[in-house]
Amino acid sequence: MKYRKTLLFILFGLCLIFLSNPILASHPKDIGRKLRTLFYQLSYGNPQKEEDSPENIVKTLVKMAKDPKTSAATLDFLRQEFERPRPIQRLLLSKVFIQIGSPALPILKEFLHRPDLSLKTLTVYILGEMGPPAASLAKEISPLLLSQRDYFLRLTCVKSLGKMGHSARIAIPQLLPFLEHPAVQMRMATLRAIERIGVSKRWVAYALAQRLRDVHPQIRRYAARILSKFPSLAVPLLAQELRSSQQSTRLLAAATLCRIGLPAQQVLPSITHVLLHEKDAAVRVWLIKTIQKMGPKAAPAIPALVQVAKSSQPLLRKTAIKALKKVAPQCPSQTVVFLRGLKDSFVHIRQLSAFILEKMQIKAIPALRKALRSDDQEVRSSAAFILSKLGRKAYGAIPELTLALEDPSEEVVKYALLTLERLGQKARACVPEIRRLQKSSSPEIRLRVLEAIHQIDPVSRYSLASFAYALNDPNPAIHWRAAEILASKGKHALFFLTNALRHSTPRVRTLAAYALQKMGPQAADAVFSLLRAFQIPDPTLKKQILRALAAIGKASAPAISQVILASQSKNVEVRLAAVEAMEKIGTEPVRTVQALISRLVDSSPQVQQKAAQALVRIGKSQIPLLLQALNHSDADVRLKISQVLVRLAPDSIPALVELLGSWNWRLRFQSTAILKEIGPRSIPYLQKRLGHRDPVIRRRVVEILASFGDASAQALQVALLDKDKVVQRFVVQAFRSFSPKVVPYFLKQLSSPNWIIRRRASMALGYMGKTAQKEVLQRLQNPPLYVQISCIFALSFMGKSAVPYLRKYLKHPNAQLRFHSAKALGRIGGDAKKAVRALIEALEDSDAWVRRESAISLSRLGEEAVPPLMEAAQSPSWKVRLLAIWALGKMGKIARSSWKVLLKSLRDEYPSIRLEAVRSLGKVHPPAFPVQGVLKRLARFDPHYLVRRAARQALSSAFPDRR
Repeated sequence: MKYRKTLLFILFGLCLIFLSNPILASHPKDIGRKLRTLFYQLSYGNPQKEEDSPENIVKTLVKMAKDPKTSAATLDFLRQEFERPRPIQRLLLSKVFIQIGSPALPILKEFLHRPDLSLKTLTVYILGEMGPPAASLAKEISPLLLSQRDYFLRLTCVKSLGKMGHSARIAIPQLLPFLEHPAVQMRMATLRAIERIGVSKRWVAYALAQRLRDVHPQIRRYAARILSKFPSLAVPLLAQELRSSQQSTRLLAAATLCRIGLPAQQVLPSITHVLLHEKDAAVRVWLIKTIQKMGPKAAPAIPALVQVAKSSQPLLRKTAIKALKKVAPQCPSQTVVFLRGLKDSFVHIRQLSAFILEKMQIKAIPALRKALRSDDQEVRSSAAFILSKLGRKAYGAIPELTLALEDPSEEVVKYALLTLERLGQKARACVPEIRRLQKSSSPEIRLRVLEAIHQIDPVSRYSLASFAYALNDPNPAIHWRAAEILASKGKHALFFLTNALRHSTPRVRTLAAYALQKMGPQAADAVFSLLRAFQIPDPTLKKQILRALAAIGKASAPAISQVILASQSKNVEVRLAAVEAMEKIGTEPVRTVQALISRLVDSSPQVQQKAAQALVRIGKSQIPLLLQALNHSDADVRLKISQVLVRLAPDSIPALVELLGSWNWRLRFQSTAILKEIGPRSIPYLQKRLGHRDPVIRRRVVEILASFGDASAQALQVALLDKDKVVQRFVVQAFRSFSPKVVPYFLKQLSSPNWIIRRRASMALGYMGKTAQKEVLQRLQNPPLYVQISCIFALSFMGKSAVPYLRKYLKHPNAQLRFHSAKALGRIGGDAKKAVRALIEALEDSDAWVRRESAISLSRLGEEAVPPLMEAAQSPSWKVRLLAIWALGKMGKIARSSWKVLLKSLRDEYPSIRLEAVRSLGKVHPPAFPVQGVLKRLARFDPHYLVRRAARQALSSAFPDRR
């Protein structure tokens, strides 16, 4: 049994290989096998690969059906399989037929004549899914609608014919009877099919029009929708349906005509007739909207619309007026309708009528003039409102507007005033009637009177008197507006405003001062009147007068004394206004500045801020006065003055730099703090002071520059070589605080031909420490030599972190780099203890200068260098011994432990070594025994004269008490 299963699997694999080979598959038998395999996989397969999925198998079958070599066999196979009564397989093959398209039509045509009902239904469905390409079989499908009794087959035939589109119009006669089918679904499917196929005949449109009377509302709406797409055929039929006895049919026909719009003009008489005789309001509304869409071309329907506008129903009236607006927008004969709409009880109709009359503009003026004489208050009010919208175009209605000023309705008077205001000087004859209304009880009318006089008669004496009279009005909006109008009249209003300053009412005086403030420099002639009014003990008036003087400007110079006195008032607002006035007047700067300085410590922060702003604006010419104020006893005053000087930069910087050398410590301290706050803007001025002979001033300058950070890097280079140690310390601290952004600048200076600049840049990089170490080491590796030497010089200021790199350069091939590396290690001093061995090795260098500098550096490294030097003092090389002994002597008492080694060196064969050993013994202060005896013997018996003399000197220096 096992072997049989294995054999079957092998045979199945061979079959698949055979079928997949295109050469083998070209034989008809092979094609059949392949088709059966594919169909088996499609029907029963369980795909585990993407190529075995049903979608890919269907694509393969379609491709074989379209291939000329395999199409005949494939289609024959599909036909045979489709005939078999297997529903699932038929559904799967239907997808294949749909995608094959036209090549499968002969087979499908054959299936249409088979007796199997399910086969026919599925075939019709496939043809419908094919769409227009299958329209050639519409003749074969349409007989099935009449010959077959099966409902589902008929429904499928209707849907399929609809999907074939316009090409299936031959089946329209067979489809129309189904519009009366008892099933709603069938009627709806037939309507959709006819919509897709199209309506090209009148009798088809008639059948659709009959569906407007259908029982089902959805079918009625759908039929109306189809008819609206074919207006040339549908409009006459819809006009007939307007006379139907069913209300729903009439409503639907009217709505469809409205949707069609302008093409319904051909039945405009019918629409007009129905509009006049129809009782249903909804139908009439739709008919009015239809006429509205036609626009001016529906002019014959104007009488009907006018009649409907008189209807008792508000909706009909509103819709009719809207339609008249579109149909006859500029027709004067229709203004009666719109005027009637002005007094309609329905507010929307009134608004709409007013809007239309406004759009008619000049053509509506005669009707509006009549409306102003109407007995109805609403009509007069609406007419006045519309005329106000027309503005200057309402010139012809001035007589009626003049009469309207005496109307009992405030609204009519208000709109009449507004219209006259917009007419401007054309309505000058109405000014006396307008002025009479100034005593009206209505504040709104009084305000409109002011505006109207302002526009109609702006500068006459009577008008100015009216504005001055309005200053005493109790309403704030009126008296403030009167003040603004008077201010806009300029010098023409000065007489009235100066008189108002002497008015008994405080509010009038304040408003007059406000108007003079608005006039600005034009009110210069009113300065003395303002000064007289300033004596009145009213803080509000004083505040306003001070503002007026400030607005007048320099012409208020006679009032500066009063302004300065007002800056000491108890009222905060008065002081604030006085400070502002002092700034704007700008005369007597000494007194003004002193007064402003005293206000810097005012109890009110607002006054302080305003005084500081004033000093900033006028202080550029008065900087010496501000500098003197830095010596004020009050710290708050000094602080405020400092802030003002900061804001006056750069004008104040030169004077502040000069104060750095002042004998007054307070001035020096304040100027230093101010320059720090001003920031880098003061660098050019401070840089000049770095060469001052006084080191104290140089210290202050460096301290200020150091506070600026990177911006002062270039300026501080000059101070690197300053002789004063305090200055140098400040510079070092400044460079250590710099950021890496400054490093490229100093690296660039290392290439300068001037050795002084290179030295300063190197020191700057060295003081920056680890911030610049990486860049310095990178630059050290590249020539030229003088740049490398500068880099080593920079490393000597970086301390312990630079020792490993300098130690490596002690073995560099270049003698100069070795020399400067040794020198740099000596400059580092005690932090270079790890380089002791390297320096000891450098004592044997081929270059004498390197050996000498290595010895000097060793003498500066402290106790850590003593043991290695003692070993070097016993070296076979006399040069090494000599340098080591010299270094031990240079170290002094630190190398006292080396006295035994130095004592042994007194026996050296070289006189120079003995001489150096004697000198070193005198410096290290060895013990008296046995060194004293040895030195005495050398002083007597050494063969070399210099050694004997050095021994005597060593005895006197090391043992002065035992000589």
